[in-house]
Amino acid sequence: MHLQALVYPLFIISAVVHAGDLVDRVIASVNNSVITLKRLETRTAELSQTLAKPKNPSTDRVPPMAAIRRRALDDLIDEELILQKAKNYLRKEAAERYAQRSVDEQLSELQNRLGKEEFEALLAKDNQNLDELKATMVADRTHLILVQQARQSWVDEYLLNPVSQAQVDKYLEEHPGSAEEGGAPEAQFIFFRIPPGTEPAGIEAIRSKAEKILSRARIGESFDELVSQYSQHQQSKDRGGILDLVNRTSPYPEFAPLFDLESGQVYPQVIAIEGWFCIARVKSKQSLYNLVRRKIALEQQAKALADMRKEAVIVLDRDLFPATEP
Repeated sequence: MHLQALVYPLFIISAVVHAGDLVDRVIASVNNSVITLKRLETRTAELSQTLAKPKNPSTDRVPPMAAIRRRALDDLIDEELILQKAKNYLRKEAAERYAQRSVDEQLSELQNRLGKEEFEALLAKDNQNLDELKATMVADRTHLILVQQARQSWVDEYLLNPVSQAQVDKYLEEHPGSAEEGGAPEAQFIFFRIPPGTEPAGIEAIRSKAEKILSRARIGESFDELVSQYSQHQQSKDRGGILDLVNRTSPYPEFAPLFDLESGQVYPQVIAIEGWFCIARVKSKQSLYNLVRRKIALEQQAKALADMRKEAVIVLDRDLFPATEP
């Protein structure tokens, strides 16, 4: 998902609320797990919003809704397989507690932004109350946290396997673009949202708040705690503020100066990108060798997941997916 999108922006909340009117049913089974229609529709709405703004509008086309729904289903199937593999060591209770706290914070912020009357009108429109919406969001957030934990644990298993310099050299020869990514920092961010239509005075107030937090970070206050307390970008906040940097121009060229910082350094200025102000800290530097090791591990994981999918018992609702194969 793009940086500007939240886990549950107003668009997605509308979809979740509307899903309350659906007669929910199982639309797919993956071994002993099930995927429901409500989960599919919520994920489809989220994915649809992401794909509605292609990176290159002149060449990239928005897929038809049927293709988006199928991709959403494929993602949910993969997630169920990943969770099944990791079921014995997932920390579900901790994930639920964190999800509850983050959803409470997000809904509180949203109500403050919309106003109580408008927020309640949105819920009342489809006969759903706040508790139902919150339960749906917490369940979905918990699921995503557990999937993230399981994915990372699986990758870590592959990272334990030794990788020789010869393997790294061979990979770089086959993937020459990877050499340009060497040294990409692992960076933490604190994001401050600039809502659409904010007046100049409001933008300046947000910048001023960011400047104050930056000062606290630069004198040594715990960056992890500042992320937890102030960041308004939920995806990176869920990862301790980590946002993956690919190279000096991606995801944003404004982040290029971070490549020149050392581990532990806080960038001395507030960074402005579309819709956000942010504070950044380089948590660690990544060598080209470690970058390639991780890429190899991710490829091994993807292959193993594809093999699991071939062996899994996957049954689809043929009314929704009449001409597709698992």
